[in-house]
Amino acid sequence: MGTIIADVVGPQAEAIDREAVFPGQGVAALAESGLLGLISAREVGGLGFGLAEAADMIEQVAQYCGSTAMVVCMHFAAVAVIEAHGTLAVREDVARGRALATLAFSESGSRSHFWQPLGTATPGVDGVRLDGAKSWVTSAAKADLYIWSSRPLAGEGASSLWLVPAATSGLRVIGAFDGLGLRGNCSSPITAEAAIVAPDAMLGPDGGGFDIMMSTVLPFFQVMNAAVALGTMEAATRKAAGHVSATRFEHLGRASPTSRPSVPTSPGCGSRQTSPAPFCSTPSTPLGPVARTPC
Repeated sequence: MGTIIADVVGPQAEAIDREAVFPGQGVAALAESGLLGLISAREVGGLGFGLAEAADMIEQVAQYCGSTAMVVCMHFAAVAVIEAHGTLAVREDVARGRALATLAFSESGSRSHFWQPLGTATPGVDGVRLDGAKSWVTSAAKADLYIWSSRPLAGEGASSLWLVPAATSGLRVIGAFDGLGLRGNCSSPITAEAAIVAPDAMLGPDGGGFDIMMSTVLPFFQVMNAAVALGTMEAATRKAAGHVSATRFEHLGRASPTSRPSVPTSPGCGSRQTSPAPFCSTPSTPLGPVARTPC
């Protein structure tokens, strides 16, 4: 993990944000190392870790590249659904780094009520037709799999979820994303116009999307999204402290009155840093020991 950050993720971060390009090389390196299968079960080729380890990994990545961290965050949020409701073949592809996944929930019509999509699912001769407009989807046009929400096919409930391959005809990415510090995560709108999927592409029961979102997706998303913010904050604090501590009154030959030799840590922050997630201190895990930077 530390090598990937030092050799790939970190050095490319500035250009990724400046040029608004997807962090493809960093994501590929994480896939090749097995880290995109971090929360996939061991029996399908994953590493078998949980939310705590996922959040710690994302926090570390976010200290160097916010875009890469957000891509991984949404991948793991989608993988949580795939692990619970996906087929064996799809779970194996994800676990072995052969497929990048993401969520496609948000719609402009229902705004923050993401559990209540306006897009529809209609049965047809060739399969199920999906129509809808997602306001933003992380890794749009870059992910291999979308967890897509729609109104139920026939059942009751707020929504149903579908596994939609990115190559599905009828999907269209519209517009570009321009977010401060996250310009490379490609969170663009996607529309579905007569996008046909097989009936068995449904994840969970018809009308059961709300329950899956609340019980499976939201716990992962909330914690990992906070990890992105925390990692970003740690990096910003470290850079600010470095700048301030290096400031000098050269004409007086001494440091500025605002300079400090170091930034003291709060008791809570210090205790967290001295007690990292278990996988960070376990030499046998692929993530390996990664030096933590005091916040």
